[in-house]
Amino acid sequence: MKIGEKIRQLRKENNLTQQQLADKLFVTPQAVSKWENNLVIPTTDKISDLAQIFQVDIQYFFDDKNVQTDNKKWQLLWLNAIYYFVTLVAIYTF
Repeated sequence: MKIGEKIRQLRKENNLTQQQLADKLFVTPQAVSKWENNLVIPTTDKISDLAQIFQVDIQYFFDDKNVQTDNKKWQLLWLNAIYYFVTLVAIYTF
């Protein structure tokens, strides 16, 4: 789950609107919307504020499961690219 999805989930679990959360963070509701839609990543001080508001550890927002998943996707992409490259070389050299 990406940071924005986590923010949205926590906001809804705490029955807050984007406006209410924005007021607590001294930002605009548009900023909260951009975070939740993963268009912009909040600054580290805002992430710290979010952790305090929602009473979660700051590490919650940086869970590395997403990083591991992304790394696996890139590894598979590279393996497929290498496989197709080797296959093309083999086809055209024989």
